[in-house]
Amino acid sequence: MLRKNTPGMVAIAIVALCAREAAAQAPALTVSANGTTVTIDWTPVAGATIYNIVLSGSLNANVNLPASITHIVVTAPVGTYTLSVRGGAGNQFGPFSNNATVTVSAAPPPPPCQPTAPAVSTTIAGLGVTVNWGAVAGATGYSLQFSRYSGGTELVQNTTQTSYSQYVGMVGTFFVRVVAVTPCGNATSTEVPFTITSTSANLPRTPDPAPGQLLPLPSYGQSVVSQMAQQYRNDLLNSCVEDHGNNIFMFRVLNALRQRDSRWGLNQKRGNQGLSQDIITYNPTAGPDQTAQQIYLRDIISGHCGGNPDWNWGDVTQDTWTAGANGLCSNRYCALWYIPQAYYQAGFQ
Repeated sequence: MLRKNTPGMVAIAIVALCAREAAAQAPALTVSANGTTVTIDWTPVAGATIYNIVLSGSLNANVNLPASITHIVVTAPVGTYTLSVRGGAGNQFGPFSNNATVTVSAAPPPPPCQPTAPAVSTTIAGLGVTVNWGAVAGATGYSLQFSRYSGGTELVQNTTQTSYSQYVGMVGTFFVRVVAVTPCGNATSTEVPFTITSTSANLPRTPDPAPGQLLPLPSYGQSVVSQMAQQYRNDLLNSCVEDHGNNIFMFRVLNALRQRDSRWGLNQKRGNQGLSQDIITYNPTAGPDQTAQQIYLRDIISGHCGGNPDWNWGDVTQDTWTAGANGLCSNRYCALWYIPQAYYQAGFQ
């Protein structure tokens, strides 16, 4: 006579079946280490409700984990370990997996980080110097340290390039170092001296006038400006800095004039207010260029910043001197011979 199973008996039968399935299978275990990080994986066991991990070696342990976990990443002490895992259900456990041995070692120290100091050279151009050096591996930038004295630092300029032009503005011997800035720390080059012996930098120069006299303004200036305007028309049209232009046309004119006579220069507006953007000057005195105030001034761009500039050779010397004599400027001539650093940085002499 058949008997109907009760619900309780069915549940007991299912548990027994799961236990038998779990007890019949062995998981496949893999273990790996990266420094002190250990990764443990095993294949699931059908019917398992728990996993039992046995650890032996440098440390011993016996750990039960829920069936939802078949992947573990832990940080372990240095040592050698052997692991095995088995699945279980109820009070029954299946066979252990393969034994997996792993060695945990401390992470190796990073290789020593020693930035290389740059090798520096200098080239003199007029009253400026161009400093060049080789790229340093890993450098994020470079810091140039200038001084009039060995071992000193009076001016610091930063760049990400491997060349930098600096306007010095005077005759003498100066010193520069280049510091490579890297994530490993900074590396400083050997200090390099450089000497500016003349304002002419091998350019031709009209001899000084007799004491108390002034040289006449050279007659070729107008033709040089006219020629440069034809040759570099786009630079002339783009000569208004306030309208997103630049001073390249004026620099080109000055460079062409200085190939004939290093007395040519630019002008500090009103003697102290920055670059006059359309004025070429000439030092007719026996004094040094960089401090000259009694200079000739020519306006070389008509309609400057007016939307349609053209070349010019307007004499503004007397008007400028008169303004200074009337107390409208910082000195009696209302002018100051000047060549900005940007001129040399643009590659002109």
